[in-house]
Amino acid sequence: MTALFACLGGALFILAVPPLNLWPLIFVFLVPLSMAAMSARRGWHVLLMTWVVWLVVWLILNRWIRDVTGPGYPLLCAYLGLYPMVYVWLFRRVARASVFASVPLALVTAVLWTGLDFVRGNIVFTGDPFYLLAHPTLPWAAFGQSADLLGAYFSSFLVAFVAGGILDLGVVLAPHKSRGAGQAMEPSRARATGWYGVLASILLILLNWGYGGYRLGQEEPLAPGPAALVIQTNLPQSNKIFRGPEQEVADVNDIIQLTLQAADTLANQNRPIDFVVWPETMLPAGGLEPETTSWLAEQGYYPGTYYLELAQKLQQHLDCPLLIGSSAYLGMTLDGDFLRPSEEYNAVYLVTGQPPYARYDKQLLTPFGETIPYLDQWPWLEQKVLALGAPGLRLTLQPGLDSGPLVLPENGGLRIATPICFEATNGRLTRELVHQDPDHPAQLIANLSNDGWFGDDIGGRQAHVQAVRFRAIENRTPVIRAVNTGLSVWIDSNGVIR
Repeated sequence: MTALFACLGGALFILAVPPLNLWPLIFVFLVPLSMAAMSARRGWHVLLMTWVVWLVVWLILNRWIRDVTGPGYPLLCAYLGLYPMVYVWLFRRVARASVFASVPLALVTAVLWTGLDFVRGNIVFTGDPFYLLAHPTLPWAAFGQSADLLGAYFSSFLVAFVAGGILDLGVVLAPHKSRGAGQAMEPSRARATGWYGVLASILLILLNWGYGGYRLGQEEPLAPGPAALVIQTNLPQSNKIFRGPEQEVADVNDIIQLTLQAADTLANQNRPIDFVVWPETMLPAGGLEPETTSWLAEQGYYPGTYYLELAQKLQQHLDCPLLIGSSAYLGMTLDGDFLRPSEEYNAVYLVTGQPPYARYDKQLLTPFGETIPYLDQWPWLEQKVLALGAPGLRLTLQPGLDSGPLVLPENGGLRIATPICFEATNGRLTRELVHQDPDHPAQLIANLSNDGWFGDDIGGRQAHVQAVRFRAIENRTPVIRAVNTGLSVWIDSNGVIR
């Protein structure tokens, strides 16, 4: 029975999240997992079973990682499997402890799972905030609206609270089992505690539903915004890592042609464009820093000022600002046979007027994609690990300094927060970007991303969109995503995909 409960919990989670998206199951998957914790005869049995089951769960959900790093794929999934195992261990101890006998299982479940999700999503290895319990609930549009009060983790807390309320209902119906404890609690006391959890679950869901309905009913004050032309490219990740100069030029020419074609189509329909958005790192090589590109041109090195001039000409032809994802190189020098910048950032440039252009530098580098957490303090060791786990991948980026929204002067000073790729999964950082100036918060979030990392996996792409939709709700700010290989979307301030 313990093995059955553990497997059922993992299976329900897989069914609830992308790509299957049977989202109501997210409210119940913790029920069998918690029952496994309570009913197992031996603690180490259920811990081992839980870890094995969730190792398989994460291997299925994160299978795209095998194309990025073969050795890192099972290691990451083995690490993620520890969190449900720790949940089972803690839940078993708390549910059986006499000191917590009067605490409803709804509260126990919600605090433990949400707390561990917070540790996973924000602390260890700089965070892995995918597949939070709140994310699959977005089809129930009213449910997640309270995230503007306490964030996506509060919505996850409510999901876990419901599962715990179901467990409390089991205690009400069978109080003699006393939550799996070794010595039975007095039945009337167990039943009373169970009723507290059941009623609290119902009350919280009703209050949350009412608040969500109130928020969704505020459509009237929403005003039309600027017209953004978002270009979605389709470059495989191998192109982004291993391409040479000829392929780089061809890729940039392709996106320029896509942009011109789209702009011409809109012009023929008398639909003006206020600004254009390209995905992350679409401009390769030297970036758009005048000092760097001029130095490269003077020394006779590719690409010189080639991409800077292209961006200028495109902006002048379209007569509107461009948000362009590019690397930013500063302080370029020649080190033997190699060109080395003193600073290198993953950046978003606002191309308008004359250079130098305003830019935002990515502050939260993607763990294991742009940096190896903890090992980045010892570059030589980081390179050794990289050569073993993902040969060919270079990790030379630095985290950017604190910077705020980019301001489009042509659009009445429109302020745009631009979290790059993985950054938009982090609620704290996105809030800081939007509200850096509390008196003048950003009016729009533009998430430039490269989801080529996901290969052919649609589930990873959908999970990325789910996380970003909560940034719209938390900040009551619409979001546009320009994403290489998709999914590019426009999300309103209620988190609804338009």
